Amino acid sequence: MKKRIGLICAVLFIFSMVLAACGQGGETSAVGTMKEAFELDNHALSGEGAVTRFIGEPFYDGKIENDGDAYAAVISVIERLGGDESTELVLKAVQPTEDDITYYMFAQVADMVEVYGSSIKLIVNKDKEAIGLVSTIVPKLKINSGQDWEVTEAEAEEIVKQHIVDEAGMEVIPGITESAVVRANEESVIYVYSWVVYTNNNDLENHAPYIAHYVAADGEYLYSIPVSSPGNEEALSGSVAAFAFDSEQIEPGEWTGTVTKHDGTEEELTVPVMIDKTTGETILGDTERKILCADYADFKYKKTLSPLTSKDNSFTNNELLIYRAFIDVYDLYTETGWTGPDGQGTPCLLLMDMVEENGEVIHNACYSGLAQGFRTFCFNREDPDGECYDIIAHEFTHCLTETAMKNTIYENDCGAINESMSDILGNIIEAILGKTEDKTWLIQENGNEPLRCMSDPNQFSQPAFVWDRYYVPPAAVAGDFNDQGGVHINSSLLSAVGYAVNEAGMPLEDQMYYWMNVSFAMTPKTDYMLMADLLPWCMELFGYSDYLDALNKAIEKTGIKDLSVPEKSPDGTGLICMEFPESIDPAEAPCSVDFYEVTKDASPRRTWPDANNNIVLATLDEGDYIIVVTFYNENGEETNAAVANAEGWKILNTEEKNDFITKAAVEGVTTDFIATVNAGYVLEVETETLAAAVK
Repeated sequence: MKKRIGLICAVLFIFSMVLAACGQGGETSAVGTMKEAFELDNHALSGEGAVTRFIGEPFYDGKIENDGDAYAAVISVIERLGGDESTELVLKAVQPTEDDITYYMFAQVADMVEVYGSSIKLIVNKDKEAIGLVSTIVPKLKINSGQDWEVTEAEAEEIVKQHIVDEAGMEVIPGITESAVVRANEESVIYVYSWVVYTNNNDLENHAPYIAHYVAADGEYLYSIPVSSPGNEEALSGSVAAFAFDSEQIEPGEWTGTVTKHDGTEEELTVPVMIDKTTGETILGDTERKILCADYADFKYKKTLSPLTSKDNSFTNNELLIYRAFIDVYDLYTETGWTGPDGQGTPCLLLMDMVEENGEVIHNACYSGLAQGFRTFCFNREDPDGECYDIIAHEFTHCLTETAMKNTIYENDCGAINESMSDILGNIIEAILGKTEDKTWLIQENGNEPLRCMSDPNQFSQPAFVWDRYYVPPAAVAGDFNDQGGVHINSSLLSAVGYAVNEAGMPLEDQMYYWMNVSFAMTPKTDYMLMADLLPWCMELFGYSDYLDALNKAIEKTGIKDLSVPEKSPDGTGLICMEFPESIDPAEAPCSVDFYEVTKDASPRRTWPDANNNIVLATLDEGDYIIVVTFYNENGEETNAAVANAEGWKILNTEEKNDFITKAAVEGVTTDFIATVNAGYVLEVETETLAAAVK
């Protein structure tokens, strides 16, 4: 059964979590002693207080006929949501769908300044009933309404320019800076007035094209987070896209020929092209779908648009295959009623030959946001992305989720779920189009080598369930050094649920429709605990109750509903627990913790203190490990490190740390630096002497 989908607008959601301290204290040495098997209490994670953030049933007696009725419905439950008579809301969007579901989005404001990421989405059915609600409003918000704006918008942009002066390729995007009410820091419960200044994201490993920088009203630089789009998206739209498909200059054509794949096999294909009426040159682009292929380096570094053109009708194999795959994914989404990556048919720019400014190939593919009126996507010349429909659909879907949720916050659970939605829909689309024979839900199996496996996440160092080996907690400060809080690591939790639904026999077209609707029901800050409620709710709402049992079993198996420490660790694993001293603030002194297995030449297992309690809790395979804690400054640069030994922690600078690790790999280390993990046991590690590392 294939259904059509209309454009949806979504809102934001956040769910705070707390993990209780573990163990009963260890020995005075950093490498602690073995404790009785799993003395950890199975502490459940819970939200703050009794605030309701999700309502999944009819809750209002009146009919929702207009905006005023929608507002009345929301106000009827405002106290359940943590608000009161002082809570201010502004209607931001009303979006009906072809399924007769309507989404009303309200933003929370303070003195008519929006509270960044705080909103309410009201969901109304065809009978005009309020059937669901997702809330992110800040409960009991208190803010100094008399605060003066000591710096102007332009001054805030200059402050950010100074902050990023050493970041090559990162630039402030002028004209879209906005005012907002935000947290004073990434963990704070105190809110302040702030300017939000946007820059591009120069980290192409990251699927968030922009960075939002927060500058307090008094001029203090607060922090930054990756986001999928600026608040004022339209300000990025230029006039270039409109002229690229000018019918007076361009006429449609067709390219037919033979392409050679990376394994040497050949394939005949036909793709649309554009013919320049003046020069007769062939341009790799499509006037109907408004897709244009262009050079990455010129667009990125020279700020010019250089379409891929040819006088003899020749293009590279990779360019043609990527272009063809993108068109196929585009058309499949169009069949569901979703036109183009953003559902609005916005022109698309495929930037080929992605390289660093020095010409070095960037081995990645990414969705890079809205620029000059185009939805832009980047690919390199060496990786066979055009043969990996799951990769092309993955990137395409990043734009869909951004549009459906009106932005995405690319860190911790939110970023992991975003990555998973792209993996799930990418794999489903690849299968619908008949471009894979894989039944294990690998990602990039038709390329050089797979990246992830949704049926067996451990294959690629991802967890199969919460607190499985490789699971990582939310990070107080998300950055490149911790994969933005594990977005490419914990994505496997939702992906495993997607695989289970497929294994239950749900037809591929229905799976595509279901997961698209899940993205519409989500909000930018939807975490795993909320996802556990949304998934079955959407399954029933859209008529797929036959698969509800399989879905609920998968949710239970992955543990995303409460994030509790499991009653026992996976076979062959134990736990290491490190409770950091109160003097080490994870927001002020972000760090990563690496566990190097002594007898194996492999990448270390990396984790970090839980954002909610400053505790490191890691599930590791049985074996001997060296424990290294690395500290970073606000720019994500290493400052110093510490290595655990029997006498405490040895403080090292970055060069000394690298020398230590290199020497240990070649010559081995003494037992003083070895922590032994035994299956079924908790090893507690003292951390008080770590305080010296951050002074």
